[in-house]
Amino acid sequence: MRFPITPIIFIIALYIAGINGEQVPRKATGARWIGVEEHDFLRKSHQCSTTKGDNERLHRAGQRHAEYLASIVRLEALSLSQNLAEVWATREEEAVRKAVRRWYKEESYYDYNYPGFSKETQHYTRLIWNGSTHLGIGVAWNPVKKQFVVVANYDPNGNIYGKFNNNVKPQLRNAEPPIIFYEHQNYEGKELNMDIIGGFHNLPDDWVHKISSIKVEGECIVA
Repeated sequence: MRFPITPIIFIIALYIAGINGEQVPRKATGARWIGVEEHDFLRKSHQCSTTKGDNERLHRAGQRHAEYLASIVRLEALSLSQNLAEVWATREEEAVRKAVRRWYKEESYYDYNYPGFSKETQHYTRLIWNGSTHLGIGVAWNPVKKQFVVVANYDPNGNIYGKFNNNVKPQLRNAEPPIIFYEHQNYEGKELNMDIIGGFHNLPDDWVHKISSIKVEGECIVA
């Protein structure tokens, strides 16, 4: 019986890569893909480089740490290159979206005239940091708190003293506003809750008629 040569070579290559401990790069999927997409959507409006979700080492490290944090029922960062969050959600993808939005909301407290580290904005600056070009996402369910634990690993590290001015930049004046609709099934034709997570300074004029009411902390209802 004859076998096609090309598939056999491919399988052997995968086997050798596994022996050497190398991970074949692949596009992030599921919660990983959502994490990369959310980061890049926000980073682009701040003149930042996009992140790459093809680093399996970062993803696995994030997943292990998320599972560990869920087991000890508390948040403990391993380094300054991590963002952590506990989020209530119905699925992993939704949890990652909410975590990224929560981190980004700190942008309203960042003073671009006096760039630097602050506990109030450390998650935002880590998310936006231009020098961080690779991203790993981990998410795990905490049955005690009934919440998801979300971990984002960044490489190279961000929040480095003396380098904030070149790595944390304000939004471009004409950039696409960071407005993200909450996705949910069976909501067609109804009002949807959404967050304006960059504040109101970048809301275009043609969006005004779409907002029926504005609540506290930037939440609004779109008709």
